[in-house]
Amino acid sequence: MKHITILMILIGLSLVTAFVTAAEETEEMMEVISIDEMSTTNLFSPDAREAFADVIQKILMITEEAFGYLLSGNAGEKQAFLDEFATLEDDYATFRDVIDLNATEYAEMTILFNELNNATDDMETTAQIMFASYEENQAVTLEEAMAFEDAVDTATSAAHQIWILNTESGTEPSNLEAYKDRLMSSLFRAIEESYAYPILGDTIEKEEALDNFARFDELAIEFTEQFPEESCEDLKIVKNDLMTAAEAMFAAYETDGAVSPDIFGTFEAFVEEFNDAYRAIELQEDAEKEVAGEEVA
Repeated sequence: MKHITILMILIGLSLVTAFVTAAEETEEMMEVISIDEMSTTNLFSPDAREAFADVIQKILMITEEAFGYLLSGNAGEKQAFLDEFATLEDDYATFRDVIDLNATEYAEMTILFNELNNATDDMETTAQIMFASYEENQAVTLEEAMAFEDAVDTATSAAHQIWILNTESGTEPSNLEAYKDRLMSSLFRAIEESYAYPILGDTIEKEEALDNFARFDELAIEFTEQFPEESCEDLKIVKNDLMTAAEAMFAAYETDGAVSPDIFGTFEAFVEEFNDAYRAIELQEDAEKEVAGEEVA
């Protein structure tokens, strides 16, 4: 039980550090890139945006499966990690096929993309070390966990910075796609802070999680006002489920000093629903562009 408790803390810190660092670096980049620079940048064609969404979703999945195996001991989680990682290079290749990484204006993204690729290689290497240690000792060392955390952190940060390079506006969302990105970003931040509170016991994390759920509601109102013909109802349902599950975690932690596997599992399930919703939104945007007669590369 002691090993599992230590492992849960390490896992939680990995997730929190990765997501928090990515969010902070995203905000810093948005401050230094002007609106004019952002508005004239169109790095992703619809196909490239879809391909990169596949990459991000795959990274989230393999991270979750690695943690899931260490926490549960379920060999299926380890096999899922191995299977998903084996197809990640195909996702990278698809992305390379639909975007010119050698173009001069893509130089910064090329650096970030190579950093992302190297980081996911490190994720696989360090995960295998953790798996071997867990299978031998039923526990992993702090050094092993931190090495995997660093790889996840680097991959997540690079992926978010690439999205920022493709953002139309560095300050406020000004089109349909940008609004949807901001809605999802607010939920990403809420998720990371929801993980952090019961692990770190810092009430600021809880407050920031609730603030980001509230920020989603504010953006949803703006979205409806700006685009009355559009709907974000599906994403609102996902947000409500996430917030309900997060509040259940908070209450359990405050009452019992811990979160049961069932309560934690419910939150994880809704995080997966959010990932699915994120992917569906990307596909919907591309389909709408095709219907409107826009070129899909």
